[in-house]
Formats: sequence, structure tokens, C-alpha cells
Amino acid sequence: MPESPPTPPSQLSVVERSANRRRGEVEAYLHVLAGPFNPHGWLELRMRHGSTGMWQRFYEAARIELAAGAILSYGQRTDVFVGVAPRLQRSGGKAAIRGAWVLWAECDDPIAGARLLTFDPPPTLTIASGSAGHVHSYWALRELASPAVVEQANRRLAHSLGGDPASVGVSQILRPPNTLSHKHTPPQPVELLHIARARRYSPGEVAGLLPDPPARRAGQEGARRSLPRTTNGRPFLPDWLRSIPPVVFVYELTGLQPNSDSKVPCPFHHDEHPSLHVYESDWYCFGCRRGGSLVDFASALWGLHSRGQEALEIRERLIARFGYVQIAETAVSR
Repeated sequence: MPESPPTPPSQLSVVERSANRRRGEVEAYLHVLAGPFNPHGWLELRMRHGSTGMWQRFYEAARIELAAGAILSYGQRTDVFVGVAPRLQRSGGKAAIRGAWVLWAECDDPIAGARLLTFDPPPTLTIASGSAGHVHSYWALRELASPAVVEQANRRLAHSLGGDPASVGVSQILRPPNTLSHKHTPPQPVELLHIARARRYSPGEVAGLLPDPPARRAGQEGARRSLPRTTNGRPFLPDWLRSIPPVVFVYELTGLQPNSDSKVPCPFHHDEHPSLHVYESDWYCFGCRRGGSLVDFASALWGLHSRGQEALEIRERLIARFGYVQIAETAVSR
């Protein structure tokens, strides 16, 4: 029996046209992330599971429509996040990433958002992430850029725009458009504000003339290398940072809330039944046999080594991420 011809757009209902528009926006967004030339690898999706866990799913970068369908389906029911850089394998860590097709900046205050309006060159796409004044913008690249190039450019963008310095890592996950942010009551829409897929740049065109953050400027590299270390070579952390309990840093870094047994689904492997135990002073996963301190957790989560120069990057990112703890303690002491 011959197939029926497609329904002309003029005969589609308002609901159908809206659904087609939403799907088209999500697919266009994913095409920017996956790159323009024969996309390969995997797109990582993370979906919050209840109040205690996070599902992790991978979709072939060449099958954008499948990933878009999952985003639209899950995104109305729970928080959804997408790995900004394609993965070479079904893993969310930095070791699974060869590079990215975009640069990005996560701007969480109105001043940073206002700076975006006059920033040159203009971003390829911008998304309102569901909280008032919060946006993240992407600059699509002509060629795949290495993790080191992407992260250096992202640090410069965050510094110049006033964006989040903890969101520059190549393994970053961010909210896709046409989903809902469930951290608000009622949930708030995550919206695509604009997209211009023809805008593609080189990293130098976007961030080559921007200054590095202070810790990265010339003459300070020696100071970075001479930061105090522990005897085992790991980065020395301030007392206020080392005192953060695992239940706090696990939630802050992953959004996973320990259940009544003090367990969460492990973010480092497929874990349908929570196997990562959050203790009073450390953590341990009985599935993948990982465990340790805040540094060990951040190292595994961000795909960075806990020794050498990458250890110093972990230290900086943790201080940037948890600086509010020190501010709060200072306020209390006053």
C-alpha cells in the first residue's frame, strides 16, 4: 500500500506546528554541538532521576533526531543536561573527549548578560537557562578545537564577560533548549533566544585578544607551580575547602542528593542502583571501586589528573566553585 503524502504545513494544527518548531530548535542546537562535518562519536545526556540520582544516556552524534526526541520527552518531566563536547565513547569524563566544536560562556548575572549584547564577535546561539538573568552562549567553530584550546578560550570568555569560571571545562554539561528547569517551583522554561548557524569562528577570532584571568597571566605561572602541596604531591587545599563534607560537595558538583542510606548513583559508571556511599569524611563506590576526598571526586568527575599541573587546575576550579562557603563563614565570624 503506498504511503500517504505528508500533510502540508498549512493544514497542521497549532499544536503540531509548535511541536515541529520545538524539535527543530533542539536539533539545530545539537547540530552546532556535534559539528558540521560528518558528526561522529556520542552525545551525552544526563537526566535527573527523582531527588537522588542522575541517569546518563548516550546517543550517536549522527542520529541527532534520537537525542532531540529524548531531550523533548524527558525535559518536561525532569532536569536534562547535554555534554557540550561530543564524546569518543560512552563516558562523560574528559578522557573521552578529543575536542569541541564550540566555545561557551555561562553567565549567571544580568551584568554578564548585558555584556553579551555588545560582545564582538556575536555568539552563534544563546540560551536562557531557566533562572532570571541566567544565559549561556556558544560560539561555533569552523574546525574541531583541542580541549586545551577550548578551555583557555572559555576561561578568557568567562573572565571578560563575568561568567562562571567553574563552567569552562571541556566535559561541561549544560541545559538544552525547550526543557524545564525543575530547580524552581513551578518549573521554568529553558529557551533558545537566538541561533545563527552560519556564524562560525576560529578560537582566536573569539578569544584571541581577550586577557587571561589573573592567575594565568605572564609572570604568575611560577607562582602557580610553587603553590604548597601535600607530601603525596596533591594540591594543597585551604582549610575551609577541605572541611566541606562529602554530602555537600557531591550534591554541589553533581546535583545528586544522598538517599536514606547515604548513597547516590555513581556518576562514573552506569549505576541503576545507587552504589556510591557518602560517608562523613570521604566517599566510596562499591561498583567501580573509586573513592577518596573532594580532590579525588573532582578529578574523576572532570577527567583531570590529581597530580601535576592538572591538580592545580582542580584546586582553582574548586575554589571558584565553592568560594561562597568561605564567604559565608567569614560573614558568620563577623
